[in-house]
Amino acid sequence: MHRVFIGVDANDYKGKILRLAEHIKRVLIYTALLTVSTWAFSLGSAALIDRDALVVALPFDEGVGDEAKDVSPHGNHAVLVEAARWGNGKFGKCLKVKEPARAEVANSESFHLHGTDFTLAMWMNFSNEPGVFGLIGHDDGGAAQSKKAVWEFLGGTLVFHINRADNNVDWLRSEFIGTPELNRWYHAALVRKGKQYTHYLDGELFGEQTAKEEIPEGINNPLTIGMTEHYLFFNGLIDEAVVAHQAWTHPDVLKHYNGGIQGVLSVEPGAKLAVAWGGLKANRSFRN
Repeated sequence: MHRVFIGVDANDYKGKILRLAEHIKRVLIYTALLTVSTWAFSLGSAALIDRDALVVALPFDEGVGDEAKDVSPHGNHAVLVEAARWGNGKFGKCLKVKEPARAEVANSESFHLHGTDFTLAMWMNFSNEPGVFGLIGHDDGGAAQSKKAVWEFLGGTLVFHINRADNNVDWLRSEFIGTPELNRWYHAALVRKGKQYTHYLDGELFGEQTAKEEIPEGINNPLTIGMTEHYLFFNGLIDEAVVAHQAWTHPDVLKHYNGGIQGVLSVEPGAKLAVAWGGLKANRSFRN
């Protein structure tokens, strides 16, 4: 039996069916994207790293030369000094230092830590048992009246040391680590939010303290990686060093722990969906 379409052209009828099918397909895609975007937001909204808040981000992946490129938006590149070298890092290459070697970033207001929330993070590998090791520092030297905002390994703990010109000091310590295992990679992060300082070790919460003192203004020396206070040096390997003007959440810290700076810079699930959504809308071709 043949179907007869009275008053309707068969080809036109088939065209309407195809257009209807296209409408239905796109409605289903939109619905799926809305569902997944809601799910991604619930997972990712607590871990949104502001890329513009990265003020120093040094992967140390060059492997040659004496400059380490800053991949933050601020261009705070580091110079390797005093025979600092390259080594094999946690991710690609890394900085290799032995007293008095270090990396230095020329002084810039862009990375000053006074009056701002911030995060410091890095991978480190000790080549000899530490007494006091400098990790990341911005200071005017080691004298009692010197201005200091320095992150150090001291007495078996991670410490953020604040020193003001009036000699008011603060020591914000992690839980006790003890003697680190040599030639083993450790991940460390320090987060300041308001007056609260939170330490992380290998991706886990590792102590919180409340500061009594504010970080001093007007420190005019370079930022140093692998040295603090002009005389406390790190001996070993340093990788993926970050200074950010943002208080990272625990999920943010884990991004750096699991993927280094590349993990921090990777696109959030919600952002990926936004790109997909935008592309879909741009390419839609609904017709009457």
